[in-house]
Amino acid sequence: MSETGGNYHIILMIDVNDPTDLEKANAVNERIVDYAWHEVEPVPVNTGG
Repeated sequence: MSETGGNYHIILMIDVNDPTDLEKANAVNERIVDYAWHEVEPVPVNTGG
């Protein structure tokens, strides 16, 4: 792990009986892990503004 690796916590509200929700949640989780290990660039946050 790099010197600046992160410690990230997230709670995703999903329907565990919905395969699409599970797929999206897994993708988000994988992206966060990759970001924490600095393997991807940060994604801009959409603030709705």
